[in-house]
Amino acid sequence: MALPIITGFDKGDTMKRILTSIFAFMLVLSLLTGCGKKPVIPDDDDDPIPTEFTAKVIGNTSGNLMNGGQYAEAGGWVYYSSETFDESTLTIATGLFKMKSDGSSLVKLADGAYRSINVVGDDLYALTQDGVFTMKIDGAAGRILPGISADPMGMILVLDETIVFLTQSGEIYRNSIDGKNPKELADVNAYGFYYQDGWLYYGINDASYTIRKVKMDGSSTTDVSTGGRDFVFADKRIYYRNMMDNANLYSMAMDGSDVKKISDVDVNSINTDGRKLIVSSFTGVRVLNFDGSDDTVLSDEYAVTLSIAGDFAYFVSQDFSPQHNKLSLSSGTLENILKVRRIDPQNDVVMGSGISDPYIVRMGDWIVYRDSGELTKGIYKVKTDKTSKTKLIDAYAHNLTLIGDWIYFVNDSLNNYLCRMKIDGSEKGVVIDLPVNDFVMKDGWIYYTDLNEIKIMRAKMDGTLISVIDDSDALGEIKLSQDFIYYQTIGMEAGNFGIHRIALDATRKFTYLDDSIQSFIVDTEWIYYTTKVSENELPMQIVRMNLDGSQSVVMDYFDEYVNVIGVGDGMLYFETWKNEAGSVNRMNPESGQRQLVFTSDLRNDHTVIFENNLITLKNNEDGSVNVYLSDLDGNNRLLIVE
Repeated sequence: MALPIITGFDKGDTMKRILTSIFAFMLVLSLLTGCGKKPVIPDDDDDPIPTEFTAKVIGNTSGNLMNGGQYAEAGGWVYYSSETFDESTLTIATGLFKMKSDGSSLVKLADGAYRSINVVGDDLYALTQDGVFTMKIDGAAGRILPGISADPMGMILVLDETIVFLTQSGEIYRNSIDGKNPKELADVNAYGFYYQDGWLYYGINDASYTIRKVKMDGSSTTDVSTGGRDFVFADKRIYYRNMMDNANLYSMAMDGSDVKKISDVDVNSINTDGRKLIVSSFTGVRVLNFDGSDDTVLSDEYAVTLSIAGDFAYFVSQDFSPQHNKLSLSSGTLENILKVRRIDPQNDVVMGSGISDPYIVRMGDWIVYRDSGELTKGIYKVKTDKTSKTKLIDAYAHNLTLIGDWIYFVNDSLNNYLCRMKIDGSEKGVVIDLPVNDFVMKDGWIYYTDLNEIKIMRAKMDGTLISVIDDSDALGEIKLSQDFIYYQTIGMEAGNFGIHRIALDATRKFTYLDDSIQSFIVDTEWIYYTTKVSENELPMQIVRMNLDGSQSVVMDYFDEYVNVIGVGDGMLYFETWKNEAGSVNRMNPESGQRQLVFTSDLRNDHTVIFENNLITLKNNEDGSVNVYLSDLDGNNRLLIVE
């Protein structure tokens, strides 16, 4: 189990914005429902909290809450919000779980995403998109607390029967658990807070990086320091990132005096297990004594946030497709804990290269396509006579390949992993549990671009025997012709954006062009590509070049944008567009004669050639799609999917 995927962030921004993409929706929802309104303070404010309030039970540690609060430990149990792999649907689901501190006795408590988890006695509290949620620690009696107008993207801290929370504007309030005693503690724009020895310390989003403290009855507001962010409490001191010194690790006394530099490493997250400091930096996850000595790198993975429970640190590494990690603080052992089971190794080999396209493919009477609508997302199949439309998987996907009776695809809902399923939707499985951009297949091998390594790799059809084909910065489309891969590289150095090829056995690498190529296709004898004529966006041109690169000729010039589509019945098909208007056209490669096939909204349309037909996938504003089928000359155009 692991933390939810947390996107990269600037720790100079509001800490409370550290969230998974799941919580991006929460702000909109809270605005619509009004849960971000300021609490209404009763006229007769009989404050039950004395000035010298002392909390007996505190719901979570400062380090965990400052890092998002997805983990909390109490009574030998770890309570956490995590993503898990659903093998039946090839998707990731999120839930609330508990387990013993040693990782045993795992129990799922609820579905959904939770943050700022607090545990007080037999009660658990957490932020959700609907407000402050509470349940018993056995999962019973779950409900939303009334009268607590907390920002669902913020922070809560439960102290006995009192809850402290942020509004959407960053003001700090407290209330009783029953919601009947609201009290404003700080009218500021705060990113976080924590209780220590009768004071509530809080950090302000201002140019000075101010840290203040206030009594729990709202009195005695006192400046503690400036220049510090993302503070935690340990060893009777405050540890923080000094934003006036490159976010280096500092500490100070509880009143802001006795400032000490602990490390000259810039850190992005701080936590503690009570015995040592655990911090993350661009050099990895480090553990060190409170005085900065014995600084040791436990892992070279870059942690976005850092939670501590028991003898383990839990974090998500910063990568194109983040890895969920559990790090032993004693041994340094690192484990990827979002366990995605791959398909079992297999001996069967499907010969040929299959039929591929980023969005839509056809085999015989079947059309297989992807839909990216929020309510309609998935991979579907439908017959060319409009019948038997079937949803095969409920996931965002791209790069579909039909080979044998299998559909291989990149699963955008599962970290861009390469997956497969039977054409009837059965036997779903993960082939390569690494982020893939594009891939082609031939004779039992998969050739793909790895989004982490930015290299061309190859693997067997069951995902085994992975090796590097080309270590160039290849990140564009891969095209297959005979025994060669054709591709583009992405970057700023010479040769990038041009067309390259390499043999399937990783030999005979060849660069055709060091130019900015907009689109290209590879036919049996020719490469067709589009490029700008000059540094200006327009005009553009279509160029034909033979496969050894020895000859090239400009086929035509265009005062509009142009992409090549493919070759069918001896004709080159291409699309042109400018402003709102576009069209699909074809050209005789020998004579250069052009012919309009049909007009199209090319900002949203994708047209391909399959089996003497043109198939067009039209993306609607809501992400849903329509599918059209026509002859190669544009006649007999039929709406297959409405």
